[in-house]
Amino acid sequence: MKIQGKRSDAKTVLYAEDNPINARIMKYALEKDGNYEVIVAENGMEAWDYFNNRSFDACLLDVHMPKLDGVELGAKIRTVDAVIPILFISGDVHLETQLKGFQIGGADDYCTKPIDISLLTFQMEALIRRAKGQQDACETIVLDTYIFNPHLATLTFDGMSVSLSANEVRVLKCLVSNNNKTVDNDSLRQLVSGTDKQRALYATIAMLRTHFKYSSIVEILTVQRSGYLLSIPKESIRYF
Repeated sequence: MKIQGKRSDAKTVLYAEDNPINARIMKYALEKDGNYEVIVAENGMEAWDYFNNRSFDACLLDVHMPKLDGVELGAKIRTVDAVIPILFISGDVHLETQLKGFQIGGADDYCTKPIDISLLTFQMEALIRRAKGQQDACETIVLDTYIFNPHLATLTFDGMSVSLSANEVRVLKCLVSNNNKTVDNDSLRQLVSGTDKQRALYATIAMLRTHFKYSSIVEILTVQRSGYLLSIPKESIRYF
């Protein structure tokens, strides 16, 4: 079966698995329809490095791995991201291990091998939707030293608050929810109002960049011939 190209709305999954055969099979199974992009880490420490350097929609973690096991890795991920779905995948069916996954590793689900891919994808989709809903429901989003309140349409820095236009709120929310991922021009143009949507989008991006000029780590980058990307370390984003 030929693997389709990655769709523009494909979910990015971090898969930590030290068995290369299992990793290859899972990556193929999830990517064959183009709905997912799977980034494989060979051990827990490598997975932790990946997690801190790019954005993911979900984490699939094997429990027993060298250098940093899945439970310890899940606990570290939870210190910087309270909502990202974490699913443990393991052949370990012991109740004690499963409880550790939930109590210590911050698991949303625990799947025992052999894995039914159809069921796993349904579980992931449900958890990703729930996580997105939790993010959307947050009243404030902390971006480095800025506080973004989409409900009040304000961005606060160093005690000073600026009012955001409706276009700025919609575009910034979209960029934040896709942090460190490129959002294509067409998607962003649909969010802005105005007779010339491309010009309105340019103006909106320019204003947002002006607002973030005091931060050394929050940047809105132009991805040539594609769209825009909000660049910010994952640990610098908090939802409240």
